[in-house]
Amino acid sequence: MTVIRGSLESLADGVIKDPEDVAAYYQQMLAESQYLQKLIQDLLMISTLKTKEFKIKQEPVHLSEVMSDTAMSARGMAMKKKIQFVTQPPENDFVILGDYELIRKLLMLILDNAVKYTESGKSIYYHQTDRGEIVIQDEGIGMDQEAVSHIFKRFYRQGKGIERGSSGMGLAIAKEIAVRHQIEIQVESTVGTGTTFTLVFPVDKISVEN
Repeated sequence: MTVIRGSLESLADGVIKDPEDVAAYYQQMLAESQYLQKLIQDLLMISTLKTKEFKIKQEPVHLSEVMSDTAMSARGMAMKKKIQFVTQPPENDFVILGDYELIRKLLMLILDNAVKYTESGKSIYYHQTDRGEIVIQDEGIGMDQEAVSHIFKRFYRQGKGIERGSSGMGLAIAKEIAVRHQIEIQVESTVGTGTTFTLVFPVDKISVEN
């Protein structure tokens, strides 16, 4: 808001007159307003997820389908950073009761986080175990155990590697979606080596379809 107000005051007072400078100020204000919009949307989403009255859908979700869907989107993000995205189709078709869109959002948030913290030339691995667990492993910058203990907190950002425009709410939202579906998110990380997120689904809600 400070940047937007300062830019508007400069333009309104006629301090900025050069057409190229005026265009640059407008672009800066547009970028800042887009960031604020995303922040507000993220805050509204996490507030909704925390509301007891909010009920998630309880429909059969084929994990192979949602993984294929998210892999396509994540591969595009990885390609832009020249990151190799490695995935493989699961051997079994696991099904969980829940909300397809929310589970997709959960996976995309973790995949987006992996892309943000992985440098060009490195790899991200995305697969499912024979027990139905979904694994997202990156060769990113990694983190120590102190950082791991904070990553699901709102507005937390881990040092370098984060692009401007991130609200710092992604993993906090992912955690709330996981809680709503009784999904456990396990995190293992080593500084300089990378991070692995493993989603463990409740045994009473997951099944295998032949």
